[in-house]
Amino acid sequence: MSIVSTPATAIANAFTRYDTASRRLLSAVQGGANVDAGAAVAQQIEAKHQLQAAVNTVRIGDEMFKALIQIGQTR
Repeated sequence: MSIVSTPATAIANAFTRYDTASRRLLSAVQGGANVDAGAAVAQQIEAKHQLQAAVNTVRIGDEMFKALIQIGQTR
């Protein structure tokens, strides 16, 4: 398993969740029945935070990998 496979899946899921929430919000704005605009916005915010967390996971993993390389080079 790759170090980035799990965060990459989380990133893809976040984009899917954001897209779905955006479609719901658009439907609510256009007068769609039984669509809660507030819930759609909340779902967009949740998806944004999921994306940020996944990207940070990749960034931290990259920093750790670089640190390991540095440790290996000093020995």
